[in-house]
Amino acid sequence: MKRLVFMIIPALICGIVFTSCSSELTSEELTEELTEGKFSGRFTVKRFAGMPGDYWGAGGNWTATLVLNNGKYTITTGGSGNYSLNNGKIIFEDENAWTCDFDHNLILNGVYEYTFNGRKLKISQRFDFAHYVYDLKKE
Repeated sequence: MKRLVFMIIPALICGIVFTSCSSELTSEELTEELTEGKFSGRFTVKRFAGMPGDYWGAGGNWTATLVLNNGKYTITTGGSGNYSLNNGKIIFEDENAWTCDFDHNLILNGVYEYTFNGRKLKISQRFDFAHYVYDLKKE
């Protein structure tokens, strides 16, 4: 009997722990396979406290339209070239030449986290000094 109690108690604790854990993603944020198309919405840059605002600016919020078509992308906020998906990330390879007098992270280029629920696409990249987020909806 004592042995049975020692087996039941850990099983109950494990059951409570596993059923009480919840996913961090809501049903709207669950990632589906990203489909091609036209997406529009907002591009937001949030600078972290203590970062110099003189050179890079204080951040911003812009209208953005992203088109994904046959492995190619264009975006109205800056950038065009090839894109690919790999291990839950989206990789943009910008093929343009840019001057060096602005924050090049404003160009959609590099490896980004993303979520897509069939309608809403969120693309984000975080650095030590700022967070770059595209909140877009499929048209």
